[in-house]
Amino acid sequence: MLRYVNIDNLAATLATKKFAFILLVPLLFALILSTFPVSFDHELTTVINILLTLLAGNLSICTWRNWRVLSTAVSMIHIGALLVLGGGLWGAAGYIATINIYEGEGSTTAYRWDQRQDSDLGFLLKITRIHQKFYPTTVKIGILKNGKKIKLEQINTGQSFTFGQNKIVVKDLDIANNNLRLIITTKGKRQEYYTADSHKPLANSAMAFVLVAYNTPAIKKAWVDLEIHKQGKIVAQGQSTVNHPLKWQGLKFYHTQTSHDEYGRPFAGIQIVNDPGIPMVYSGFFMLFMGGLLLLRKRM
Repeated sequence: MLRYVNIDNLAATLATKKFAFILLVPLLFALILSTFPVSFDHELTTVINILLTLLAGNLSICTWRNWRVLSTAVSMIHIGALLVLGGGLWGAAGYIATINIYEGEGSTTAYRWDQRQDSDLGFLLKITRIHQKFYPTTVKIGILKNGKKIKLEQINTGQSFTFGQNKIVVKDLDIANNNLRLIITTKGKRQEYYTADSHKPLANSAMAFVLVAYNTPAIKKAWVDLEIHKQGKIVAQGQSTVNHPLKWQGLKFYHTQTSHDEYGRPFAGIQIVNDPGIPMVYSGFFMLFMGGLLLLRKRM
């Protein structure tokens, strides 16, 4: 015998707080689980998206059934939450891709985590330069005169010392090239000197400086210069850091790491994020804030 479903009763059931709580428990568990490296991450993402969709449906039906009795503040909070959920679901249609690129080189492909394979980007992503800024560290500098070592100076980067009529400021340490930049002032004349060129004496002097040893410094800041090429032309360029990506046509290019291969060649990791739901999520946050502020004012 056929049974007909009462739409009003079904809608009432789906709009209840009890149903929302039933959805929230597995959703929270799934979100916590997603922070750990698991082999079923793709399936877990699908489950999270389904639960978010059901939760958005629960809130939508609740708002629709009670919109006449809801205050303006509560309606704004409901709409804000729906925008956040909708933006999150829309963002699931985007992707995250990663690629390691050597300094001075580029790539037209990146690893798409949703597809679990390398995928064509549709453009050339190039790293023109990798920058690193370090915290002060201890270095040992050998001072040569006519090719003979006459002194060994131990000092921290950023500090200065005096040798004869020369004031020597120890500046940047370039680990990749085993090079140290010095600023040398002699009788008011300022010169830049690189220890990698220790075979070249200081101008108007027989002295030279060589980097003897150093303590490996901690990185204070790292960033890269990026270029995006399309059809042989540069269509975008700029810097990218961990928290300040280069943005182009809805894509964000984050600098995730800096390292060297076994031969000492520097490379950087780039994460490409395509998330079309971000504007909707931010709009939802604004609605939530305004609704909460309005509700707080009424209760004061």
